[in-house]
Amino acid sequence: MNTRTIHNACRRAGAWALVAVATVAASPTRAAEQVAGSIMFTRTELKPDTTPANRSLWLYDVDSGATRALTPAMKNALDGGGSWSPDGKRIAFERASMHVGHSATYRVHIFDTASGHVHVLASGDGSFRAPAWGPGERIAVAATYRNRNCVTIVDAVRRSTRDLYCPPAPAQIQRVAWSADRRSLLVEAGYYAGRLEPTWRALAYRVDVATGAPTVLDDRIMDWPLRLEFSPDGRRGIYADIVPWDLLQVNFSTGESRIVGWGYAPRWSHNGRRIAYTGETYEIEPEFRYYNPLYVVNADGSGARRVTASRTPDHAYMAADWSKDNVHVVATRRTWADVSLTIPRDALRIVNVDNRVVMSLPPGSADAGAWFEP
Repeated sequence: MNTRTIHNACRRAGAWALVAVATVAASPTRAAEQVAGSIMFTRTELKPDTTPANRSLWLYDVDSGATRALTPAMKNALDGGGSWSPDGKRIAFERASMHVGHSATYRVHIFDTASGHVHVLASGDGSFRAPAWGPGERIAVAATYRNRNCVTIVDAVRRSTRDLYCPPAPAQIQRVAWSADRRSLLVEAGYYAGRLEPTWRALAYRVDVATGAPTVLDDRIMDWPLRLEFSPDGRRGIYADIVPWDLLQVNFSTGESRIVGWGYAPRWSHNGRRIAYTGETYEIEPEFRYYNPLYVVNADGSGARRVTASRTPDHAYMAADWSKDNVHVVATRRTWADVSLTIPRDALRIVNVDNRVVMSLPPGSADAGAWFEP
């Protein structure tokens, strides 16, 4: 069996099964840790076959500790992929409607945190997903139509849509992010090429919001798809797998690349100076243990250090978002309800990466852009 076959087998098992970690530091008071704001997260109920039955959106108030549901748990509806409005009063999120024997249909919705009102933002002939809220009322989404895939701008008030850029077929848009100056969009795309031994062609673009003009940032062939995490300034990116693998950082200006760590789920700090990621640890004696601690490394790949202390088998910490002070990370702590590692039990944590103090939060799972701070 070759390396690629072994790795693909690990990926199939590892999407759920290559796991682990947790921390044991006592939970501090919120005032002592000087954290504030609101964290959006999801809760998922599973079917007997362990596939998702529904997923709902929730909100945690860091100041008060209060938790509330934003959307109800509805059969065959998966809510997630939320993005905050600039003022923190609304959330754009995607809802996947699952249909037996058919592909999921995606729609972007808006939730008003004050009134609790939810309305559909973009509909029509196509699927709209992965919303990214930019300046004012502009929301970027990945739109999939019958004959094309596009980066689309939707007005949150008028609900009007404008296809900004449609990459050449057969490229599929994976994710859209705004640049720090909000003048361009960073787009991750790609497609499989070849038949006998298909490879993945990974593409990254910068698209001018005013003109729709694209600039190719990266174009490379991979053995399998890797997720691209853009730096806040859009000048660099990190390719990562869904299980521990080389974290490949690419400089889009020079084309240079280097390995900055071994793990998965990298998240850049807001100032672009540090990267949080999920690493892995094997212990052989006195008994075998495998688990995935949270690590932090400098953006140049130096100074990697573990920031969670737990040695509990089959735990994993996955960074979701950084605080504005670039010191705290909200992360999902995953454990398992069964020895086969098929039923995940997720809970939120806030980790101070400087002093390794961990704050326990409610059950749930967070993703990139989860934390809003005034």
